[in-house]
Amino acid sequence: MVDRASAPAARGRAQARPGVVPRESLTTRLGAANDAGLVMVLAPAGYGKTTTILLWEEVDERDFVWVHLDRLDDEPVHLLRHLALALGRAGAIDPKPVEILWAGNRSIDLELLPALGDALTLTEPIVLVLDDVHTVESPTAQRCIDDFASYLPAGSQMVLIGRTLPAGSLSARRMRGVTFELDATDLAMSDDEAEQLLLAAGLQLDRAVVEALVIRTEGWPGGLHLAALALLRRTDAKPSTLLSGSDRLVTDYLIDEVLQDYPDDLVQFLLRASVVERMSSARLDELLDISSSGQRLLEIEQSGNLFLVPLDDERRWFRFHQLFREALRGRLELFDRRESQRLEGRASRILERDGDVDGAVRHALAAGERDRAATLVAAHSYGLVNEGLIERLRSWVQLLGPEAIDESAEAAISWAWYAASVGDAELLRRTTAAAERLAPATSDTDGLPTMAAAAALIRAIMGVDGIDGVIRDAELVRNAGPPPQNPWWAAATMIQGTALAMGGDVEDAEERLKAALKLITGSPLFEAGILAHLANLRLEQGDLDEAVELSSRALEIAELHRLDGVLVAVSIYAIGSLVAAQDGDRATSLAASMATTRLLARMNDLSPRTPLLCNLVLAEAALSRGDPAAAAEFATEARRAGRREPGAQRLHDRLDALQDRLNTLPAGPASAIPHVTPAELRLLEYLPTHLSMQEIAERLGITRNTAKSQNVAIYRKLGVASRSDAVAEARRLNIIRD
Repeated sequence: MVDRASAPAARGRAQARPGVVPRESLTTRLGAANDAGLVMVLAPAGYGKTTTILLWEEVDERDFVWVHLDRLDDEPVHLLRHLALALGRAGAIDPKPVEILWAGNRSIDLELLPALGDALTLTEPIVLVLDDVHTVESPTAQRCIDDFASYLPAGSQMVLIGRTLPAGSLSARRMRGVTFELDATDLAMSDDEAEQLLLAAGLQLDRAVVEALVIRTEGWPGGLHLAALALLRRTDAKPSTLLSGSDRLVTDYLIDEVLQDYPDDLVQFLLRASVVERMSSARLDELLDISSSGQRLLEIEQSGNLFLVPLDDERRWFRFHQLFREALRGRLELFDRRESQRLEGRASRILERDGDVDGAVRHALAAGERDRAATLVAAHSYGLVNEGLIERLRSWVQLLGPEAIDESAEAAISWAWYAASVGDAELLRRTTAAAERLAPATSDTDGLPTMAAAAALIRAIMGVDGIDGVIRDAELVRNAGPPPQNPWWAAATMIQGTALAMGGDVEDAEERLKAALKLITGSPLFEAGILAHLANLRLEQGDLDEAVELSSRALEIAELHRLDGVLVAVSIYAIGSLVAAQDGDRATSLAASMATTRLLARMNDLSPRTPLLCNLVLAEAALSRGDPAAAAEFATEARRAGRREPGAQRLHDRLDALQDRLNTLPAGPASAIPHVTPAELRLLEYLPTHLSMQEIAERLGITRNTAKSQNVAIYRKLGVASRSDAVAEARRLNIIRD
């Protein structure tokens, strides 16, 4: 999948386009608002929002860093990567700390955003410009924008350019009076500015005509450009009759006035080219099955058409002004719907081939190819979950719609992956059942249909039906066909092996794990998981040397691929903690124990076998390190999880044996590392942020009183009296990371 985060950014002087009217009143107001940390320029299309900031850049001494947002930035992980690339090109960040942004399944609030903020190497103030901010609709992404502003150095400003203000905490900042805003009223041109615009276009009109145009357009710069274009093309046109305040009439004007002077073949080119958002001559040649797109684009640009916007200095890529594109697409859909859908479908296939899956999905839906869109989403859902790009998966399944769950096996399985990623057990059961019900009766593997196999795999991973359900679901996947025809066979075999071991069937468990290890390719997560579980078996059999070798390999893979942010990697670290403790490596054991605890704090109640296993081995590790108090606390957590997993008999036997050992030991001193509960750890990880306790409570979905009670418990366990001391002590003990 192509992760498009190519932000043009510069530290230096940008230049407004030739012929742009200098708007000194606006740049003066912007310059005087340097105490506002956030500048918002919000107005409909055609109001010169970006041009206004370019003019400000020409007279401001600070460096401006530009980030042009699009719909992919609605995914907060992609947004942060986009910001990192833009700031990196501007030399504003240290590249090393932001490598974590490309690791999978990391916390946005607690890891990715702070890493990007802390990587800023700036000593001088800058102006960070986020253009087309209205394309960012995800509340999490909006919050990232707001939160990142607090990391900029003193004297810096963030500028948001867009059609509307994103909903979210920006409104609170607005109410506090720490913003400066320009809206359509501010950006509307005066009579003098309109006259300058028309003169720059080569039109010298009577003052009364200029005033009439300003009234008719209400000062809309885009409308004035339209009027100038029409007057240049039609010398007999009457300025007083041009344009109106109605969207319908503006659209009609865009089509009728702009297109009427083009030959029919060029009009057809424009109509058909409007299907794609970004275009190059090569892409249009392929889409339209012609060889003249380059010449056509040159003709359009040289004609003075203001609605063809170059996207690079080499003029290889273009886009239409959005209003103009919408008008063209509407006309094509109205008069030749079949051709419109045919081109949408072809565009989808071109973008899929080029790696733009997001564009491919959207074009497939526009083409009416709902089944194909669902197939595309299903094919990439697991990859998005592994990368932690949950917001993008959310946007895709919502495009398919919840009604698609009962219409398509592919749509149902995509919704199932989303349900698994957010811990929605009810939705997970509904979607996996729908996938199995809707899957075709036959498949290429001559066994269980692929979508039904995928549904069973998801259930097995999440363990919603206990150990017995895991073994049963994994066997369904294995029976879907042998490898390599069955892409899920090795993963299912590994999962089944771990479940068999938990239930006590050690011999079959080891056979499954070894078989899976031979066939696992391209999945560091599963490879490390297999090695860890084999290490656990070896440790139970008394072979410490082999266990150390296997566990060390697993932890090396986990470190190399940054798996400490991936929830299903939690057992790798838990088992690693126990093996290291048995081997006398206290430092590694403690580090792996804390990594496990952090991951357990993020888990919901979908998979009780996982917290049972992990808390059990953490208790055994703590006891091996000579910390019975910590062992007792972990054992309590394991016992709580075990009540929901009665089938894991071998784990229950180990837990009983551990409890017997603990019962024979004196109470002893308190644990060297205080044991915070998962709920307390979730709150503790927010304490280093700038968020208030009320805001933390809202992020965690709990009441302020609950958050306050957990905070008091954290202070007591850490032996501190303030938030800053709690953060410092938790970091010293490696409970939370710097």
